[in-house]
Amino acid sequence: MQVSPTAKLLLDLYLDCRILADEHLTMKALITTKIRWNREHQDNFQFAVEELIEKGYLTKANTGLVLTGDGYDFLHKDQAGKSKPIGGHYRH
Repeated sequence: MQVSPTAKLLLDLYLDCRILADEHLTMKALITTKIRWNREHQDNFQFAVEELIEKGYLTKANTGLVLTGDGYDFLHKDQAGKSKPIGGHYRH
């Protein structure tokens, strides 16, 4: 399944931060990252969030957005057969 360029940029943040399934990034971390994007991606941020929620890759939580199991699998589809990372991740 394909996602928009802005949605991919948003998911890449979860990958860069080594977020595992059922873990979250805070809205503060997401917004802080968003302001560094170009204008087009900033404008499409909310649409990308809605797209990823509709596809089941993210869910809303009280403090931010949670990466679902499907979202984790989507991010790591190119690493099929390799061991999944253990520990060493951090949260914002």
